[in-house]
Amino acid sequence: MNSPKYYLAALACVLLALLLGIKTPNNEHFEGIVVAQTLTESLDGHRLFLNIKTKQQLMLVQVDPKTDCPDGSEVYIVQKQSLFSDIVTYQLVQCNQAR
Repeated sequence: MNSPKYYLAALACVLLALLLGIKTPNNEHFEGIVVAQTLTESLDGHRLFLNIKTKQQLMLVQVDPKTDCPDGSEVYIVQKQSLFSDIVTYQLVQCNQAR
């Protein structure tokens, strides 16, 4: 068992198993309308949340507190899922202010 070819074969099997187990990212794009904004203040700073209504659901997305995206604005958001977990996050891509 001290032969390097056994260790290399075992390493190749482990790497193959890891590659087969990795999920592909599931990124979806959504369009929606800002229904409301909520600015919160905590000890570590401000947070701005946008309530966004899409065709499928109502979602809450945290954005940079300096973002100017008033109620009624059209937004584009992307849903991101990590490769190694089932955690889903939403990120604001663009905000077109209502006229």
